[in-house]
Amino acid sequence: MCMSGDKHIVPFLIIAILATSVMVFFMVVIIVTYTRRTKRKEQEYLKALMEDRERTYVQLSVELHDNVTNMMTLARIYINDMEENGSCEDMRPIRKVGKILDSLIIDTHHFSRGLNSDYISRYGLITVVTEELEWIQNSKKISCNVQVSGLRKPIPDFKQLMLYRIVQETLMNSVKYDRPSRIGVEFAFKNDSSFSVKITDNGIGFDRQAPDFKEGVGITSMRERARKLGGKLDISSCIGEGTTVCFTAPKMWK
Repeated sequence: MCMSGDKHIVPFLIIAILATSVMVFFMVVIIVTYTRRTKRKEQEYLKALMEDRERTYVQLSVELHDNVTNMMTLARIYINDMEENGSCEDMRPIRKVGKILDSLIIDTHHFSRGLNSDYISRYGLITVVTEELEWIQNSKKISCNVQVSGLRKPIPDFKQLMLYRIVQETLMNSVKYDRPSRIGVEFAFKNDSSFSVKITDNGIGFDRQAPDFKEGVGITSMRERARKLGGKLDISSCIGEGTTVCFTAPKMWK
């Protein structure tokens, strides 16, 4: 009798095990599908956000170049005419306004170039970043330097643009929040097709472990750009010891 009962139990156990396995399998599939779908939606949102920001950058670049810069240049011409003709008894205020306009024209022209993706493609990542640092050094009185190691290789336009946006966002954050006296940017071209960009400053730094610390949209978009480039972004900072942002890609040209 026992043996007969065991014969009936064994198939039941096999069916139960198979049913449980199928249930577990489908649960795993559902979880994986949901996770991928959520991640895909996040990536699509970030992609749309970056594309929208890029369109805004281009529109701003055109507006600054075609309207704002031209209007300021016209105002400068009028001031030059006033200075040459001596139409005012005291020309000192006029000359001060002229100097302010000169500075604004240079700054606006700089911002316009940095926002324009065509300019970045035409002159290349390192040249545009060098110009950015020269502007920071001249306008913000911050000592800046650029270093390039390894044999330079041409970087595709779309990769150059994403790399520049990472560097640009980092430099803006550094100047605005870290208030450094020195900024350095290092480009490293490796023989194994790897590539890295490291931006360091000696500013006030911040505590990433602080309860109120939260990465904003700017840093999130930087990380997404780094991911699209097949690399990763590391950010390290300590209070009073500055901040370092490093992008690395193991196979930049593959």
